[in-house]
This record gives sequence, structure tokens and C-alpha cells, in this order.
Amino acid sequence: MPTPTEPTDPPTEDNFLLVIQEYITNPHLIGGYKHDMRIYVLVTSFSPLTIHLYNDGLSRFCSEKFTLNDFSYLKHLTNTSIHHKLWRKGKLNQSEEKEFTHTIDNVIPYGDFTKRRLRSLLAYMRDSGVDIIEVWNRIQKTIILTLLPLLKEPPDPTLKCFELLGFDFLLTDKLDPILLEVNMGPSLEIECDTDMAVKFPLVTDIFSLISNEPTIPARFPSLSDRSRQSTGDFDQIFPFNRKSEELAEAISKGVRVPENIYLLVKETSAFYSLPLKDTTPLMSNPFGMNPPREIEL
Repeated sequence: MPTPTEPTDPPTEDNFLLVIQEYITNPHLIGGYKHDMRIYVLVTSFSPLTIHLYNDGLSRFCSEKFTLNDFSYLKHLTNTSIHHKLWRKGKLNQSEEKEFTHTIDNVIPYGDFTKRRLRSLLAYMRDSGVDIIEVWNRIQKTIILTLLPLLKEPPDPTLKCFELLGFDFLLTDKLDPILLEVNMGPSLEIECDTDMAVKFPLVTDIFSLISNEPTIPARFPSLSDRSRQSTGDFDQIFPFNRKSEELAEAISKGVRVPENIYLLVKETSAFYSLPLKDTTPLMSNPFGMNPPREIEL
């Protein structure tokens, strides 16, 4: 709903702030339940821009089946805090809770009520015939294109900083990844076993990356076929080749910033439209169609 920028100002066309959103009416469903993905992105440098993508994350479900005939938040909002708060207090409809648990536990076991590991979700989707490498590559492309505008005003290159970001994605029934929002300082609180399984190694790998410790081996195969392995389960997704590295370096020095950002957008779009055989160098192992089952919690 529009609101005046200042409560005391009379509403006019010039002082209204609007938030316009498109509701996705065709989300990808598992067992009839809507779900989203929390994906962790680590920016280890803003000048030049360097982006790392974590090969695990969280999958969060609604606790009641999706329908457009009933806009109950339990059917449409995937926020874990909503569902788990009611679940712990015993305030969910018991028949709905039992149906959810029976349905989701049978296809993606080893979770905590509406929360699962992202890799377990992707393993189920892969086993169902989904090309998860293609889905993950499209997510990578979206992440890069979302962060490139930051280069318009690059920070002082002498500043040493990093930022962990939480990208929330929703898949459509056509498997198109839709970016919902980007969270600065995503929660690292441990509330359940799934959080511990995902966030503890995440933090370990973050400190290994930012402290320049010796590279630690990945726990899992990479989810991508065109990224550079960093350390642990992080993959460097930007820069992704020599040209993108040179353009990012030029921007960090203030050289033709708008023009080079435009060239980076074109290079990113072209790179992610290439077939695998043209994406060189490839420094991470493809996830493949038969990954080890330890991807599950």
C-alpha cells in the first residue's frame, strides 16, 4: 500500500513511495507444496569484484499445499520462522501437519519439518529428471548480473572487506529461477540439525577464504560446470574468465566504468549461453547425473 514519505505530509503524486511486486502464480511444487531456496554468496572483494557461490544452502517449504483459491500464508509464505514457530507451539492444523510430514519426508528425508538442505532438494529434483546443472548455471548468471551494478560506485580499493549475502530464489513450474530478494547479513543462527549441517561448514569455509588459509578440499562435487573452485564448498563464479577479470580490474581503477560494466553484462550473458565445451577454463568438477549420496543430510 502506498504511504507518504513523511507521515505529516499530505499525500501527493510526488511524495509517495511504491513497492511494486509480481506474484508468481506458477511456482514449482513438490508433493503440492511451494518451496524456495536460500543460497549463500560471499563477496571477498568489491574492487575488483570477486564473487564466490556456496554449493549448499537451505530449502524452505510451506506447511500447507499451494492453491490460488486460498491465500493463507501457510500455503504461500515459505518463511521458516512462521511455520516453525506455530509448529513448536502445536498451533498448526494437525491433519495438515501430518500430511506435510508424510509427503515431504518420503521424498526428501533428513530435515527439520519445513526446512531441508538445498543439496537434498536438488538430489530429489535430479532423480526426477531435472537438469540441475542448467538450473544452477542460470542461478549463477542471475547472481552475477544482480551484483554488477555495484561497480558503478566502487569502494576505495584500499579498504579490505567482505560481505556474505543470502539470495532467495523461487523456481517456477518451468524451472525458471526467480530472484525474490537479497539479504545482507543473512542469519547464521543454529536452530536445528539442518542449520548445523549447512551453516557450520559455511562459516568454516568463509574464514578459510578471507584469511587466505591453504585451500581445503570440497566436501561435495560442484553444482556448476563453469565455475572456478575456491576453497571448501565455495566456487568462484566471478571473474569467470580472463576477459571478465580484465574488465573488473579496469573498473576498479576507474577506467571507462559505464562502458566496461556494459561489456561485463554482455560477457556474462554470452558466457552462460555457451555450451559446456566452450567454457574454458573449467576448474571445478561437474555435479554430473550420479553424484554421491552424501549430498543428503
